[in-house]
Amino acid sequence: HVPAEECRVGEGAPGARRGGIEEAVARAADAKLRPVAAHAAEAIVAGEKIAVLGNRRAWVPRMAAAVESALPSGVRRDGRVWLRATSGEDDVSARLRLADEFMHLRVGPGEQYRAACLVATGESIETSIDLHDADRVLNAALPWTPAGVEQREGRFRRIGQARPVQYVFYIAEGTIDEAIERTLIG
Repeated sequence: HVPAEECRVGEGAPGARRGGIEEAVARAADAKLRPVAAHAAEAIVAGEKIAVLGNRRAWVPRMAAAVESALPSGVRRDGRVWLRATSGEDDVSARLRLADEFMHLRVGPGEQYRAACLVATGESIETSIDLHDADRVLNAALPWTPAGVEQREGRFRRIGQARPVQYVFYIAEGTIDEAIERTLIG
């Protein structure tokens, strides 16, 4: 859970209609922007391949920018962090190319990149895209159903993968996330 004191719940999130479920989801996404970006930056500094997943197209470029700005300046300037973003606005072939690039990327000392981070909407990678070479998946937005959780995790958990994947789900206190969590847990 992201404690309420770490959350920054703003008014009128970009791309959200006023009122209703869409604005509630946008507010929850905004509340988690800084804490998720900070955790992503920590994973990048540690040399990991990570995916950061949200559920709103307008959120993706904002999260990518937040991750980049959360990186220490030396890491940001060295040009060795592979940071890309995709959402449902990108056509399927572009998303497949990014996924393939992510999968075949080698990171670490002596490699071209020290770390990799793919920021995406969960829906944009939930079908036909495999990303089983990730070290960690930061789920900044919860899928709406248990089947959605399984589908999302399935993109990263495949037969023959070489290492375990850590899944992190963020729940912003005092937001719609708590109701979605209750639904998922039953």
